[in-house]
Amino acid sequence: MIKKSLVFLFLFAFLSISFLKAQDNKIVILNLKNGYSVKGSIVEQSDQVVKIKTQGGEIFQYKRDEISSTSDANSSSSSSLSQKVHKEFPKVLSAKDKILSFSIGFGARNGGGTGNVSVPPLPIAFEYILMDNLFDGYGALGCGGFFGFTSSKEIYQTKYSRLIVGARGYLHYAFFEKFDTYAGTLLGYRSDNDKYSDPVYGHNRTESKPIINVFAGCRYFFTDKIAGMAELGGGVSILSLGVSIKL
Repeated sequence: MIKKSLVFLFLFAFLSISFLKAQDNKIVILNLKNGYSVKGSIVEQSDQVVKIKTQGGEIFQYKRDEISSTSDANSSSSSSLSQKVHKEFPKVLSAKDKILSFSIGFGARNGGGTGNVSVPPLPIAFEYILMDNLFDGYGALGCGGFFGFTSSKEIYQTKYSRLIVGARGYLHYAFFEKFDTYAGTLLGYRSDNDKYSDPVYGHNRTESKPIINVFAGCRYFFTDKIAGMAELGGGVSILSLGVSIKL
């Protein structure tokens, strides 16, 4: 009798554990507000975020306000939604993100100077992300400020310099995980200075005017906060390489 009771208790415990484990690994569909859904098992959730593990083993995290509803993947009501399930990677940029970028330029463009560069192109940019979830969740819109300076020294004591300040508009699109591409327009003010230090024929001329520049670039986020960046255009150089930091 005791042996039969022990066997019954063991079998009951085994079935209970199996049932609880099956509930933990229950396959669900997170229906996102951007129109897509992600299928997998929920591994962690709180009042702020939900983490879901796909059947491929990848884990994604979403804020509660990004999720419209949750469906049972095995229910008939979710069969039509499962056709919209896609492999989505975490966004690198979200609304209200603040990004500060420092870089060094190559191919100086400084008021006509072609001599030895005394101050390399130094672009500094700040961006604030206004909107995210554009273009099926992969796009974002931002704006910010820009500062750039460079100078060079010619023979015969001639110095050239260029200063650019202005405002930028950005349009982002993430093609791959952790990889951000962007393009935009700068509306600003450019000041080119030409100084010749000869005591007889010397001069110091400055030409200033409003400008419109276009630029394009990319960032790869090594961590959630730090990315390497490359950018074409901007006004003080042809190519800039540097780092972007989320504040």
